[in-house]
Amino acid sequence: MKQIKVIFILLCFTFLVGCNTKDKASTGTISKSTDYIAPKPASAAPTVKPLFIFPAPDVILLSSAPAASVAPTADKNTVTDEKLDITLYIYGPDDYDNPIEKKIIQVSKVLYETDLPQALNLIFAETDIRFNSAKVDPTSKCITVDIPQEVADKFNAGSCAGIILMNELTNTLLNLPDINSAVVTVDGIKDTYADHYSFEGIFTKEKELG
Repeated sequence: MKQIKVIFILLCFTFLVGCNTKDKASTGTISKSTDYIAPKPASAAPTVKPLFIFPAPDVILLSSAPAASVAPTADKNTVTDEKLDITLYIYGPDDYDNPIEKKIIQVSKVLYETDLPQALNLIFAETDIRFNSAKVDPTSKCITVDIPQEVADKFNAGSCAGIILMNELTNTLLNLPDINSAVVTVDGIKDTYADHYSFEGIFTKEKELG
């Protein structure tokens, strides 16, 4: 009997151990070797839709057509340099009253109006006469010219030279455009004179030279 009881007890113990092991297997904790669960991919960046801005109703859209060619215009700063015909009276020793030649000298109108002394030096270039300065009184239409002393000395080289140079100077000046009279100074001094010339007073046109 004692053997049977021992066997019975062993069987019961074995049964209980087996049940306990089964329960543990069914309710046991998750081991570290569980299946790997991949992380969810990060959400993609939101797609940006293009923004279309439509013009307001009162906005005028320019045409994309090529611009029409524009014909070149004349430069407003371009100045047409007109020429003035100035008569240079040339005298000789045989006739003091009438010129032996009347030469037409062309000078720039712009130069004549803006730099009269330079224009006169061009007109008298083939003579012995040169000018320091020149100006015109627009009211009286009198031209005043100033010559250097060395030029005045050539007027005093002799009676013939004095008369010829005086005629060439005064008649050419008095026949300039819009000139009625002339005054001659020497290095700024009025009414100078010497043995063979006199620049005293005002020279006026006595007659039209032929």
